[in-house]
Amino acid sequence: MLSGAGGAVEASLGSVGVHPPIMDATDSHERMIEMQTVGLGLLLLGLVGLLGVGVYYALAELFAADEVPFLIRLSIAAVIVGFVVLMASVVRDRIRESKTERFEEVDR
Repeated sequence: MLSGAGGAVEASLGSVGVHPPIMDATDSHERMIEMQTVGLGLLLLGLVGLLGVGVYYALAELFAADEVPFLIRLSIAAVIVGFVVLMASVVRDRIRESKTERFEEVDR
């Protein structure tokens, strides 16, 4: 039944010069990959945001507490700064390498 209605719509659109887009399996697969990428990006963005807020409040409580020794505070700050520097270095190196890598199978 639906195929008959679709044919009628296509026939009526065709008579006014409007043709529905033709999608093949490749277009459908590419759209699915794009949707998965957007979904994964949003999921990671939300998780990083929640984790960031949690870490912020935990560190604010830790550094505001008078009973935490100064050496512990200094050590935690050093670990955090070291981690951030290492992550920035990794990202910078990956970006630099991605510009020079050549894969024959990969379209850019």
